[in-house]
Amino acid sequence: MTTKFHPESALLARGWLQLGLVALLLSNVLALVLVAARLPGISRLIAAPDALFGTALVLHVDLAIYVWVLSAAAMLCHLWLPAPPSRWHGGCFLAAVVATLAMVITPWLDSSRALLNNYLPVLESPLFLSSAGVFLAAWLGGLGAVLRFKGAQLSAPPWRRLLLGVLWLLVLVSLVIWVRGVLQTEALGLTAHRLELALWGGGHMMQAFNVGLLVCCLVVIAGEREPRSAAARIAAGILCLNLIAGLFLAFSYAPDQSAYREGFTGLMRYLSWLAFPATALFLVSRWRQGYIRQAPQGLALLLALAIFVLGLIAGALIRADNLLVPAHYHAMTGALNLGLMGAIYHFQRPLGLRLPESAWLKRQLWLYGCGLVLLVAGLGWGGAAGHARKEVAAHSAGLDLQVLPMLLLGAGAAVALAGSFLFIGIIFRSLRKKPGLAAATYTMPLVPAREVVESHACKSSQG
Repeated sequence: MTTKFHPESALLARGWLQLGLVALLLSNVLALVLVAARLPGISRLIAAPDALFGTALVLHVDLAIYVWVLSAAAMLCHLWLPAPPSRWHGGCFLAAVVATLAMVITPWLDSSRALLNNYLPVLESPLFLSSAGVFLAAWLGGLGAVLRFKGAQLSAPPWRRLLLGVLWLLVLVSLVIWVRGVLQTEALGLTAHRLELALWGGGHMMQAFNVGLLVCCLVVIAGEREPRSAAARIAAGILCLNLIAGLFLAFSYAPDQSAYREGFTGLMRYLSWLAFPATALFLVSRWRQGYIRQAPQGLALLLALAIFVLGLIAGALIRADNLLVPAHYHAMTGALNLGLMGAIYHFQRPLGLRLPESAWLKRQLWLYGCGLVLLVAGLGWGGAAGHARKEVAAHSAGLDLQVLPMLLLGAGAAVALAGSFLFIGIIFRSLRKKPGLAAATYTMPLVPAREVVESHACKSSQG
């Protein structure tokens, strides 16, 4: 079995990858500002730390959770486009680039107030809000045009088309719920409270999208055998239940009703993550069989599994709105990032990447994974100690038990950011050389790594 990659579609996929990497790079730089504002003694050196912290937090979250993740998903989807991309595909990509640029420069164009609501923090600026809407519309338009290809035309197995289609619907439904929530709360004005209510439902639906995208990445990494088709179908079925339940809640209750908030919270707590266990069991069995154990993407798979479980534990311990909440979602988004890194390493050849030896890639993954563990531990410890979210550090005269969690947080963030910067550097260095456009499509064999090794060994012995 083979998958064909059209060279011009691969170039557009590289474009989405570069957009995502730029967003991730900017988000990492802003993360340094956030960590510095959390460390005792440093926040007092920053002029207007509260305003800077709020703006940096908005851009950090939106660039990392939305622009980077959605761009990486678009990269994966465009890789399987079996024909040269049309002007529509290119136009959607350019619109996404312009929208991202407008979001980044908004703080320099006006003094926008940061509205630090959950899931989708925004700046109180028409330019920022419209740019975010344009980005989502461009993403939906571009991927929708890819998914329009019928059955055999789309260069991907049926399970992958199914899962990608469900992911596209999750983003579309999230946008619909967001718009409906904003319209239903119009009387409250543009306030943080209004957006907290309006964006609550769609934000929870996007968490289901993140789980589904992680499943897609990990099943792609695990090899092209039939059992994973069943795992993907189970995951797609659970995500479809999320879609139906989310639409029911959005059209049955108003955002200011307790049933609305509790319903979406329960949906994420009891249903969304269930798309992962069936896939995890399949992946563990593949690991035990020896497939891809030596490859860097195999390490990414293992680390993503472990940190996803860590995120579930942190989520189960949440009892108040403290640092346990960011501990939970940093673990969940970190697991997704590891899955995306592994998928990019997996598709290095069709993307035209010339990556260094696998030892460097494994070091990068270990660095990022270990940093995440320390970061989540520091946030969880801080939450247990009563540290509030979305605030700069309180001034302290010396070291005490209240300061130690923040120091662990800072150490973990530094290590994780080093791993993330190393990943960005590796990929950008590999992207400098333009891939050759062959006359024929590039074909990637879909066989597990162990079988490839054994095949080469047999050929060597015969020679």
